[in-house]
Amino acid sequence: MAIQRPTYRAILQGSTLIWLDSPPELPADTEVYVTPRSSSSGQSKGAAMAAALEKLAQINAFHGVDPVNWQREMRQDKPLPGRD
Repeated sequence: MAIQRPTYRAILQGSTLIWLDSPPELPADTEVYVTPRSSSSGQSKGAAMAAALEKLAQINAFHGVDPVNWQREMRQDKPLPGRD
């Protein structure tokens, strides 16, 4: 079982971390791991997703798809007794 480690949000400016929330109370020489996460890439991914969805809407990609049956097939639902 993996241990869930706490996450602290910060912005890296040069070699300094600027804490977005209250700084964590850690011993002075605590080793940390930093995982970069660029906010600009998140915005471009959102714009790319919107453009892709717009293209799907233009070509009517989901015409004739019954969403209830599609979801049932994807989830491989099992029929429940007394329910249709």
